[in-house]
Order: sequence, then C-alpha cells, then structure tokens
Amino acid sequence: MEIIIEVPNGTLEVRTAQRADRRWDCEYRLVTNHSASAWESASMSEGFVSCDTALSAGLLLGQQYAQNHKRG
Repeated sequence: MEIIIEVPNGTLEVRTAQRADRRWDCEYRLVTNHSASAWESASMSEGFVSCDTALSAGLLLGQQYAQNHKRG
C-alpha cells in the first residue's frame, strides 16, 4: 500500500509491504520541488502485526521528518 500526502514543504510518500513471515514493514520519504530523500525505514526488526500499524508508524515518522527538514 502507498499513501501520498501533502505537507508544508513537499509531499510525503509512505509505503508498506508484507514480508515473507506475514509481518509488515514501512518506509517513508519526502519529495520536494528539487529532490526526493532516500527511503527511510519506519519498521522495527520484528515488523508490525498489521498493515494499519505499519502505516501509522510511517505517517508519524514521516511527518516528523518533514517538519524537521529544512527547505533548501
């Protein structure tokens, strides 16, 4: 699943994927007019039990990253 939301300094992309052990991982990145950050993991080594939990973690961490990212 992939979610894209607008944030004040760009667009936040969050994606989830189910692993072979049926746990979930999540990644996020910030896309601005000039570039995109690298995908950052929002997961822990044991993974999440549901897609919703993984997505929530990615949205929270991604929004925090976007708020702390300086324009430039």
